[in-house]
Amino acid sequence: MTKKDTPQPSDCAGKEDLTLSQLKNEPGEFSQSVCKQLAAMGISVDVSSDDGFRLVLDDRRITNKQDISSSNGRYFFETEWEECYIPHADSPGVYFFFGKNDVALYVGKSEVGIGKRIGEHVSLIKSRRASDPNSFADVKGGYVVTIPFDVAPCLGVAFESYLLSKYSLEWNTALNKPQKLSH
Repeated sequence: MTKKDTPQPSDCAGKEDLTLSQLKNEPGEFSQSVCKQLAAMGISVDVSSDDGFRLVLDDRRITNKQDISSSNGRYFFETEWEECYIPHADSPGVYFFFGKNDVALYVGKSEVGIGKRIGEHVSLIKSRRASDPNSFADVKGGYVVTIPFDVAPCLGVAFESYLLSKYSLEWNTALNKPQKLSH
């Protein structure tokens, strides 16, 4: 994806926030969109369930590394950083940072391991808060949700792009703002 293809801040005008309850339905809507696009290209697709897919969060805390692929729980990074594992940490996929009121602030993807990317973000949040306690105030009490794409990691990239074209996510929008160059 080129910079031109990346949704820009002006592209977010009029888009709604992505809430946790909406995210639970998005994998199904995304899969239906992909199927329709394939059918439009003449590729036959048979989806056996009208219900589609729905993300289910079990909120089980993962305290054993062998269990990281068995839970779709939320990872509360402020309180679980040291004692719990990130769900699907070793899988490629998409991850979401949620803040207050279950509103998604950021969507990201990793084609290798979700856990490493989330760890980089959390380390940045923690180091900025050490020097400025008000930094990242919108994520206090926040959590991360992961969606693995083990079979086809390229679909994680497509899912992230699909969500960015549909929703306004505060941190993604801020990161895409053109930066002024200082001389």
